[in-house]
Formats: sequence, C-alpha cells, structure tokens
Amino acid sequence: MAPAQGPESKWTKMGREELCGEERRERARRKGSCIRVATWNVRTMNERGKLENLKQEMRRNKIDVLGVSEVRWKDSGDLDSDEYRIIYSGGAERQRGVAIIVEKELSKRITVIEKISDRLIMVKLEAEPVPLVILQVYMPTSDCDDEEIEEMYDKLDELLDKQKGTDNVIILGDWNAVVGEGRVEKEVGSFGLGNRNERGEKLIEFCKRRKLMVTNTWFEQPSRRRYTWKKPGDTGRFQIDYILVKQRYRNGVKCANSMPGADCNSDHNMVMMKMVVRLKRMGIARKQVKWNMSNWKKREREFREWVEQNIQTEDTGDVEKRWNNMKTVINQAAKTVVGYQTRTTTRKAWITNEMRDKMEERRRYKNVNTDVGRQMYRSLNNELRRETNKAREAWWESECKEMEELGRRGLTDVLYSKVAELSGSRRRSKGKKSIKDGNGVLLTEEEKIKSRWKEYVEALYDKNGKPASEDMEIEERDDVDNDEIGAGLLKEEVIRAINDMRENKAVGVDDIPAEFLKRLGSKGTQELVNLCESMYETGKWPSDFTRLVFVPLEKKVKSS
Repeated sequence: MAPAQGPESKWTKMGREELCGEERRERARRKGSCIRVATWNVRTMNERGKLENLKQEMRRNKIDVLGVSEVRWKDSGDLDSDEYRIIYSGGAERQRGVAIIVEKELSKRITVIEKISDRLIMVKLEAEPVPLVILQVYMPTSDCDDEEIEEMYDKLDELLDKQKGTDNVIILGDWNAVVGEGRVEKEVGSFGLGNRNERGEKLIEFCKRRKLMVTNTWFEQPSRRRYTWKKPGDTGRFQIDYILVKQRYRNGVKCANSMPGADCNSDHNMVMMKMVVRLKRMGIARKQVKWNMSNWKKREREFREWVEQNIQTEDTGDVEKRWNNMKTVINQAAKTVVGYQTRTTTRKAWITNEMRDKMEERRRYKNVNTDVGRQMYRSLNNELRRETNKAREAWWESECKEMEELGRRGLTDVLYSKVAELSGSRRRSKGKKSIKDGNGVLLTEEEKIKSRWKEYVEALYDKNGKPASEDMEIEERDDVDNDEIGAGLLKEEVIRAINDMRENKAVGVDDIPAEFLKRLGSKGTQELVNLCESMYETGKWPSDFTRLVFVPLEKKVKSS
C-alpha cells in the first residue's frame, strides 16, 4: 500500500520521494542491505536463563545488533554465546552496566572496542564507504544530580571527538529523558510521546550540537509502539529510550519504533531501527580444524598400517616433491583413520525446550492489561524462575560428578580443560585486531596492519644491519673436498630427534602433529630419514620447513 499523503505523512516529514515497494527494494540493493539495530533496558542479566531469553528475542525479531542497559555484570569482558558475541562493560559491583550483543557474522567486522565505563561502551565495524560506529549509553536516572548528567555528556563528547566526522555514528540507549511530542527542526520528529522535560531539553541540545536526529520520533506509529517504559503498576507510559543517528545518514533509516511484543521480564520495551548499511566484504579465512586425537590411542596401529601401504620411497633429489608426497600420504591417513573433531555449538545444557516454550507463553501475556493477564504473567514468570534454578543446580551437580571422576582416573589434562570451559577463563579469539603504528596512531585497515607488522619484524631483526647472502661467502657443495665435508647424517640422529618432539602441541603449516611422525612405521620412518639426509647433503629445504607464522598475542589491558 502506498504511504499516506498530506502534511502528517511520515515520508513527507522525512523529506523522501514517494517510491513504490519494488523501487525501494531495488534502491536498497544498490546501496546496501538493511540491518536491525536495537536497544533495551533489561533491568538485570543476573537472572538465570535471562541471556537465553534475550537471544531468543533477538532471533525472533531478527536483530543484528542489540545495545543493553542495566546488565549488572561485574568488570568488563568479551564472550561468545551460540551465534552471538557479547561485549560488556561493568563496574566493581553488580550495578548499572552496558553491553553490545552482535550477531556472529557481523561481529567479524569489529575493529575497535572501547569500554569507557559501566554507562558507556563503543564498537566500530568495517563498512563502506565509512566505518559504522555504535555506542550504547545508560544515562543516570532522575534520582542523580545534574553533575553526573554533565559528566556523562562530557564522556560522550570526548568519545565522539575521537571519531572521524564522516563516520556513520549510531547512539543507542536508555537516556532517562523525555523529548516529548512536537517537532524540533531536524533533531526531533513529530511522533514523540508525552511532555518534554528538562532532561529532554538537554538531549535535544546535545543532538543540535552533534547534528544528530532521534529516529524513533520521526515515524508515525500508534502510542503502543512509541512508549518505551511503564511506571510500576502501569500508572504511566513514557518514551525515554532512543536511537540517535547523524542527520547526514537519515535517508538510510527505514523504520524506528518500540517493540512491545518483545519480552524479557523488564519494564522497558525494546526499541528497534532498520537502517541500510553497506558492510565491507570480508575475505574467507581458512578455518582451523583439529584432528580428533581422543581416539588416537585406539587407532595408532591402523594409522601406521595405512601409511606403510601407501608411502612411496623415492630416490629423486627433489626434496620439495618428496616432502609433498609424504605429507599427502600422512594427511590422507589421518583423515581416513583419525578424522577431524566435530565441533557443535550448543546452547546452555540446562536450558530446555520447555523453558523456551514457557518464555514464549509468558510473552503472550505481557500486553494483556487485565487482572487475569497480569496474574498469568506473574505466575508464568515465577514458574520459569523455579524451573531454571532447579535445572541449573542439577546440571552443576552432574558436571561436578564428572570432574570428580576425571580426577579419580588421573586425567588431569581433560580435567583442567573442563574447568577452563566451565569457568569461562578461556580467552575468545577476536580475529583481526587493530594495532598502532610507530607514531602511536591506531590502524584498523587490513593492508595497513600487514604493512606495520612487516615494518616491525624488519626492524626487530635489523634488516639494514644484516649481511647479504653474497657477503657471507658460503661455499658450494661441489667446491669442498670430500675430506673436509664431515660425517653424514645418521639414521639414529633423525629418529632420536623425532622421538624427542613433545606431544599434545599445536600443528604447524603442514597440519602434522608430532604423534603422527612418531608412528609412521618402518617404511614411513625410513623415507623421512632419507629426506632429511638429502636436505643435509644438498642444503635445499621444502618450502613448508622455511615458512614462519607469527601469532600476535593481545596485551592485557593494564600491561605497559
């Protein structure tokens, strides 16, 4: 259906041309794809099952990025949960706290994270032609004094000053301010809610200074899709949560409104905005797969026999070809006999489908404003809380019994791995990281990061002071007398070196762990010895033996 005409049309208010549905979709395809960005004050994330509830609502409403207020988690962190990445910033106590939850594929484009305080957090994502900067803010409530409000706006200004003027900035959050009904130039639209208060005036001043617009006041919606917070007892409904964007990118905003149907047992409604953003195309990285070493002890003999039957001994002097043939046989034997680990991402084991159904049933009663509806909502919420508490306690008891059994059997490595998994002490892999150049300027673009690493390594190994190969006067093999060559490489030396290799270590560029090299069988071991002797005599090495992989380790936050 075509948009409404006249002075109150949302399309007229936004100054857009009238387009039919197909024309709008084609225009969006040329410019980019719509992403859904939302903000929500959830009151607390410390309730059992609350995170699962939140992820369920993100899936149902197809939310790509969700800013969260009142997380109430201690300290700061960065973790993965199912198909989402959760970046949070808290304090020393379980109060306030903000977080940004990003869908897994979108999170791969994150280049910068700044955790300012338990009220402010920022992430920057790669997009075209300019980066996408998303901030989540939780402003002080009306109980706080004006000095705290001023301090928060100062922090916001300081953070925004660090960004480029052309960056696409989106500010989400619970502002605890009412901008009210009535248009204010380019900052506030005609479809706010309620009467403007002093905090609302402060927010409008901030928008004017930063050339921002309050998106969820520009689209005509019924009152139930404008209010974002209910007073206790449903004695009043207010619009205090907002999504702000730069005015220069206003045409990319397709819709913004509250979502009263979303439920997580909070007195706030989710506020969602659809915006056209052209995300930067990401290169497909090689996925690191791991051999399934849990069955290795049982399959050693079968692996050795497979190598013995398929390995070929060659007398050619081409060490590159000989090594590649040997590597192929070993990897093929491992694929056939050992196999890869099957990694399945599961939700929390103690979260059942019955609990998810109970969350969905509770959601249906959220907006039933009758005594029966409110009673049913409270009843279902209490039932859900009892079920989650009981299920989590039973799950922990089962996990503890499993760890006790591992300790009794002496499987300490598996036990420590289990403890690390349950405690969440493993650091998440953040993918590509930003680094600083020689002058301290932050680099986020892939090519510039590579160039900086090249520059750093060359300086580390003193490229300019290193003698050239022609200056080292290395003698050719044919120019040396046989009496001066020295003893050849012994088979026992090669075998001893192989047996001294430590097990349970990461593989190199050839994907072959030490365990495989130690169990090649007599024929495979002899071919490896022959290859090493050829390398020793000719001075030529396979390319795999000369490749180096640098793994940058992230510094701790407080390290110097």
